[in-house]
Amino acid sequence: MCKYTITAIIKNIAGVSIKAEPMGDEGEILEFLITEESYKGFSFDEGDTITEEDIVLIAEEADFCRAAARALKILSYSSHSKSALVRKLCQYGFSKETALRAAEDSEKKGILDESRQAEHLVDYYLRHKYWGKKRIAAELMSRGYCKTAVTGAISQVDESRFEENLMRLVSRKPVPEDRHERDKYISALSRMGYSLPEILRAIKEAE
Repeated sequence: MCKYTITAIIKNIAGVSIKAEPMGDEGEILEFLITEESYKGFSFDEGDTITEEDIVLIAEEADFCRAAARALKILSYSSHSKSALVRKLCQYGFSKETALRAAEDSEKKGILDESRQAEHLVDYYLRHKYWGKKRIAAELMSRGYCKTAVTGAISQVDESRFEENLMRLVSRKPVPEDRHERDKYISALSRMGYSLPEILRAIKEAE
């Protein structure tokens, strides 16, 4: 089994850079970048001798460090649920275990907050899509947001906002008199997330 000597440990803003050189002719010089928190979990220092098993553990931490950095970059561009972030990281080649760990690290640091993000998306759909509760909930769930975050975000919205949006939709287009067209009209509003009682009440008010 090849052994290595830690020849350099350099702390910088990105984390801790570790250089390991093989003892003897076998192996190659290795360099890793791990988080400072991960480094604290190891007991070695510059000049110490480590085994291939240690190298594997360091490599796993370096992989996590890359995943955590990628997660930060992904979240800086757009909101993601925890499960969506894990899927995206896996698409970049990280194992599911490493991706999940990076997502949980983002949660721990407050970078990923499903409740806050769900609230932001609910407000967006209300202001720009005029969707009802059911459509918004379905959209958020399809994005991977947990049920608690979804129901919590929707429950914070004043009921009048949904009612006002539905009235806007009904007011924009007259209700067809033809029964068949009227059913299609109601179905369209239903697909936007409103219940039949809500739709009929809005139509009655509009008429």
